[in-house]
Amino acid sequence: QERLTGKDALKNLEKQLEILEKQKEVIRERLGLQRDEQNELANNLKKYGATFDEDGTLNNYFTTHDKILKEYNDKVAQWNQMTAEQQESNKDYLSNAKEIMDQAFKDLERYDKLQQELAKTQQEQIDKVQEQIDLKVK
Repeated sequence: QERLTGKDALKNLEKQLEILEKQKEVIRERLGLQRDEQNELANNLKKYGATFDEDGTLNNYFTTHDKILKEYNDKVAQWNQMTAEQQESNKDYLSNAKEIMDQAFKDLERYDKLQQELAKTQQEQIDKVQEQIDLKVK
């Protein structure tokens, strides 16, 4: 680029700007997909009393964690109250309850990780590309 002059330099700059704009759009799309996933996880976690502030931060991580565990422990207590005959007819009761608990814990961890990523990495990438665009335009 330093050796290019006139129309060639201008075409080169325009091409670089076009590439940077495309990079910025890809980052925005990825950010949108992550936000969609975050919203889906948030809806799943609300069943366990999870609350979020306006920027999506989970306000009560440990309370939500404890509620998930309590629901599983309640299912175990219910299982223990069943007769042998009831347990036999509900063989998958505990394994289903454990699967639900495990998925809820995965959702909780993924939400937390995703929130951290969204708050930091993606916006930094957009800002970095925008800085490059601004430098090229000047």
